[in-house]
Amino acid sequence: YDVLSGYYVTLAYEISTPPGLNGSPGNNERVYVVLVPGEDNVWVAQSTYRTRPASIPPGAVVVRGWQKGMWVRYGIEAFYVPEENREEIERALRQNQGTAKAQIKVDRFGHAALERLIIADKTYEH
Repeated sequence: YDVLSGYYVTLAYEISTPPGLNGSPGNNERVYVVLVPGEDNVWVAQSTYRTRPASIPPGAVVVRGWQKGMWVRYGIEAFYVPEENREEIERALRQNQGTAKAQIKVDRFGHAALERLIIADKTYEH
């Protein structure tokens, strides 16, 4: 529970442990992760850079994050939910771990924004 924003669920993503995070674990260091389309319209992390890459493969997107240990945080890890849907969403996420999907938008600067969750064919707007 956040006093200013209300109830939320914490999300973890497969792209939170991208390839290329070798070396000493970072402590809030900026990183850029190249995402490419994968199966079932799910994007996968292809590579990680300390500076924004000058070029990326066609169809790829660069998302900016911060390395915290061996994880990358993108600022999309909290999904705020109305109190009346809180238990339903928490239960759906527990029952569908690994299959729930998040729909994200990424702007030209690499900033990610969480738009909605799709859990077992039900969509929850952010």
